[in-house]
Amino acid sequence: MKKRHISTIAIVALLFATNCANDPIIYDGPAKMSFATATATFQVKNEPNQTLLIPVMTTVPLAEAVTVRLTITPGETETVNGTQFRCPESITFPAGVYVDTLRIAGFYDSLVTGQKYTFTIALDSSLATVQGGTTVKVEMARFCPLVIADFVGYGTCNDGNTNALLGQPTYTVALDSIPGEKNKLQLYGLFLCEPGEPGWEAITVAFDEENGTITIPAFNAWVYDPYMLRLAGATGAANVNAPITGTYNACEKKLEFSYYVLAIINATGSYGGYFNSGLPVVITWNRGF
Repeated sequence: MKKRHISTIAIVALLFATNCANDPIIYDGPAKMSFATATATFQVKNEPNQTLLIPVMTTVPLAEAVTVRLTITPGETETVNGTQFRCPESITFPAGVYVDTLRIAGFYDSLVTGQKYTFTIALDSSLATVQGGTTVKVEMARFCPLVIADFVGYGTCNDGNTNALLGQPTYTVALDSIPGEKNKLQLYGLFLCEPGEPGWEAITVAFDEENGTITIPAFNAWVYDPYMLRLAGATGAANVNAPITGTYNACEKKLEFSYYVLAIINATGSYGGYFNSGLPVVITWNRGF
């Protein structure tokens, strides 16, 4: 019985020592303010009151509210406070709390699609309550979610291959949704073809939201326009080789891709050979059906 009692005491002592070793270290220094993150990403949507919230924290609650001046430094892209965004010149950190929020407004209409805007915000480190050198870098860009219905309709196609000899590189194509498919469209009339002509057939365009890309599988078409490939008399078949990859811009409702073709000239039965477009095909939506 005596041995068992001693063992119990030893176990309790060991548990107490272990718990003490895991006790958190309590900060007992002065209050120091800083940003809670070094980088903040601001995807500005075409919606009212677009606001980026940046947390500002302090090591211990302040005894009284403190107003801290902010210094804003633009990045490589010309970014002006009050034009692309609005940031206050100071922040007042309230007493008795650990975290407060800096609010920045973004202006969708002042941002250029595809352009990244950066600027740095610094807290006034001359104050005793501010951690020296604390800054946050804001990366801001226009954002548009992919909505397939926005692309449905007629688009203006600018094709580096098509009709170049006639000086008419642009023509109209049609884009339509596919029942049951969330991220796919059917493209019609890529080769200057009208409904009912041999080249008018559906080409599937698949959208990848995560990467902002599109993919088009291989397909066969009939070269109806003799200048389609800058080959006079090329009115035969053309094989478009896969995979065709490109990008899309949901803000501007635009598709861009390049393709490679193998043409057959009917007059001689010979192959025109592989043709690298060199210039991308750009399709920009212009009106609905």
